[in-house]
Amino acid sequence: MSCPNCSCDKYWKVRRGGLLCVKCRSEYRPPPPPVRLSKYQWRTIVKWFVLEQSVSIICEQSGISRYKVMKALQHIRKLMHSLTLDVFQGVVEVDATLYGRVKTRPFRNHTHIKKKRKSDQVVFGALCRGSFVRAKLVSGYDVETFRYLLKEWVAPGSKIYSSSFKYFPDLKSIGFV
Repeated sequence: MSCPNCSCDKYWKVRRGGLLCVKCRSEYRPPPPPVRLSKYQWRTIVKWFVLEQSVSIICEQSGISRYKVMKALQHIRKLMHSLTLDVFQGVVEVDATLYGRVKTRPFRNHTHIKKKRKSDQVVFGALCRGSFVRAKLVSGYDVETFRYLLKEWVAPGSKIYSSSFKYFPDLKSIGFV
């Protein structure tokens, strides 16, 4: 919370829940929370939000009104949008793995009905120790997509470690060590 007059971050707490700016000595009130919910209610909403459930299911599971759930989700989305991640630098670990495909078991081949097969879903991820992790779900093992994501997520000159080097054969040509 910063002072609305001088944008100073230092303040004293004063009577009636107000704050007094150290720099300009003006008294102001902190902005109210977007939605008044308990920690348990926030955790429940975030849990169902991460599981990609609809508002009606979140309301049903948490017992919170639709209006409050909508306001809370709007606040969560604003916070997620405002968080911008920097580019990874230094030593970066990169990997790609299949997501959601189960291999057929040999003893069940006679009961297996062939369906039209969807394209493979691949999770591409990057990790820099002591920093954030980034991951993206892409369709299929496409080298061009991986190169594009590497250029977007990792600073040139960074050292890249990966167990999937067959998908990244020419890292030096695109500026990585």
